Amino acid sequence: MVVLIAKYVERDFIDDLLAQMNVPDFAIFAGVVFIVGLVLFVARRVIDKTEKAQQFGRQLTMLGLTLVGIAAIVLALPVQANLIQALLGMIGLVLSAVIALSATTFMGNAMAGFMLRSLQNFKVGDFIRCGEHFGRVTERGLVHTEIQTEDSDLTTLPNLVLVTNPLTTVRSTGTTVSATVSLGYDVSRRDIEACLLAAASQSQLSDPFVQILDLGDFAVTYRIAGFSKEVKELLTLRSRLRAAMMDELHTAEIEIVSPTFMNQRTVEHGVIPTHTGEPGMAPSSSARNVFDKADAAETYEFIVTQRDELRAEIKELEKLAKSEEDQERKGRFEKRIAAKEKRLEQFDQVVEAHDKKLADE
Repeated sequence: MVVLIAKYVERDFIDDLLAQMNVPDFAIFAGVVFIVGLVLFVARRVIDKTEKAQQFGRQLTMLGLTLVGIAAIVLALPVQANLIQALLGMIGLVLSAVIALSATTFMGNAMAGFMLRSLQNFKVGDFIRCGEHFGRVTERGLVHTEIQTEDSDLTTLPNLVLVTNPLTTVRSTGTTVSATVSLGYDVSRRDIEACLLAAASQSQLSDPFVQILDLGDFAVTYRIAGFSKEVKELLTLRSRLRAAMMDELHTAEIEIVSPTFMNQRTVEHGVIPTHTGEPGMAPSSSARNVFDKADAAETYEFIVTQRDELRAEIKELEKLAKSEEDQERKGRFEKRIAAKEKRLEQFDQVVEAHDKKLADE
């Protein structure tokens, strides 16, 4: 491969290329280079303003325009056709080498991005888990996906990682919230199940159920689970369920402590707080602000989608109003158009404010 590329960059090839160029032809070539650069600059500015929520499409569009610009510059070279063909061949070899060397990185991630788009197994705002990474999706790009973690930090995952590893998506329509606890054999199973079911009900989980996961040498592992439609409150719900479990078990004077520790201790009293508060009291804290960027990205994408659909509806109504001869029905069409245009103006204001905020950042 290296020998073939070197063949096209010999000294004779460069000398022939410079010998065939004159001032007028060079001026035309420089003009083409300037126009291509200007088009790419303007396209980047326009796309940044109109497609902030669609990073995948923006990156793909800029990649295509860049390749077309390179081809235009090569074709505009003021040399003979055989030299242009040789130069195109050299560029083709270089691109082939680059693609071959980066197949596992850039091209691999790009192909993985196409695959994820075709599968449509998650969208911006969804909770996903891939290996040790868990968070809400804030951005979907050509070669990467960005998530906001439980610490409100941003983590960039290559698309190839999401394709080559098991990917779990929390359904936006609802999910199961669960927690486990290990308790000793000296406590009645029925009493424990009653406390755990009460904790799930206090946490506003529907259809709660208790499972016995393991009969260990010293303790029994219980799992309490229930369904919730409030997916965005997932972190708060998990914490609320565990807090309710502690309150219910302590109120029932059931120790949440290792049986091995219980057998070794010498004290008489139980390991239970002296004041547990009212049973079922939910914690006052909330994790709502953890996924602020994910919330904003999801809302913005929804607004952009609604705006595009509204524009399509307005165009369809305008066609119907234009072809309608009955003045009464035409007036009704015009009223519907005016109402939708007012709503479209509100959407445009939200999008402009979002773009301005991103530009300031």
